[in-house]
Amino acid sequence: LKGLKEYLEELVSIHVDAVIVSDIAVISTIKENHIPLEIHLSTQASTLNDEAALFYQKLGVKRIVLAREASREDIKNIKDKTGLDLECFIQGAMCTSFSGKCVLSNVATNRDSNRGGCAQICRWTFTINQKDQVFSMTPKDLNMSIYLKDMIDIGVNSFKVEGRMRSVYYIATVIYEYRYLLDKIMSNNL
Repeated sequence: LKGLKEYLEELVSIHVDAVIVSDIAVISTIKENHIPLEIHLSTQASTLNDEAALFYQKLGVKRIVLAREASREDIKNIKDKTGLDLECFIQGAMCTSFSGKCVLSNVATNRDSNRGGCAQICRWTFTINQKDQVFSMTPKDLNMSIYLKDMIDIGVNSFKVEGRMRSVYYIATVIYEYRYLLDKIMSNNL
């Protein structure tokens, strides 16, 4: 925690509006020192229910990036009971663990997925039983495009597209398509 307060104050000085955090010590440092940063809770907190959301809301969190595995009912309950801003993943890898809790990358490659270095081991193919059978843990991406309107209707404020380890072309294409769909929904043309 040495230097954390000074780092947070530096973020304020360069006009950062909010920070995405998962560590309660960071939240406490912001609150105790009256640092004017909005606190958004990271998906690494694996928030999936209204009790957890209420806990973080009492600590001063204004937005929660929900775990990828949050169901429609989870999202609706959290929104109804807290009124917090909610951010949900709509495109990208599906974690094989709870969101933000994967250790496969660290064990296999010494790259910590929970610190931005995910090697996406879950996308690798593995040989089973020394035969030619192959296995992949997550062969498909999350794609919530057909659920966008429903997500807006239940109160999702922000959508998150996984961009880490993706090409610029992939990101541009995905963002263009979701922007197109959101514009159609917002203008009642979908």
